[in-house]
Amino acid sequence: MAFILDTFTNNPTPALLKLAKKPDLLQVATHYTVDEVKPTMRKQRILNILVDYFISEDIFNEEEAKHLKKDPTITETTEQQ
Repeated sequence: MAFILDTFTNNPTPALLKLAKKPDLLQVATHYTVDEVKPTMRKQRILNILVDYFISEDIFNEEEAKHLKKDPTITETTEQQ
């Protein structure tokens, strides 16, 4: 199943956000005006910021969305090796 921005914005869920690729996440950030997100960031960092945003706005339940968040430094270190 591919990520579709309109489907996500009509009914945002962690499961749909998990399907998103980096360009999709950038579109989500633009749609919700999450200015902290920058195109130069790694995908996981963008995802972490968006998950925090959706939790803070009571769009996502923290318990159901926490599995999407990871420490981006672990990913970056692994990618550099």
